[in-house]
Amino acid sequence: MDFKPTAGTTIEYKAGWSGNVTRACADKAVAAGKAVRFKPPRKGEAETLLESLLPPK
Repeated sequence: MDFKPTAGTTIEYKAGWSGNVTRACADKAVAAGKAVRFKPPRKGEAETLLESLLPPK
């Protein structure tokens, strides 16, 4: 059985998380300033991309 959110359910994504969401979800998150759009990295570039998006230590 797959999880299906019902009305009033909130799904929280941790900072730095990268993954697929629906276009509607992405549009709302970007409009709220809570997400950014970027092209998916090529193989082997995932860590470099994530490091470039995170604030410096």
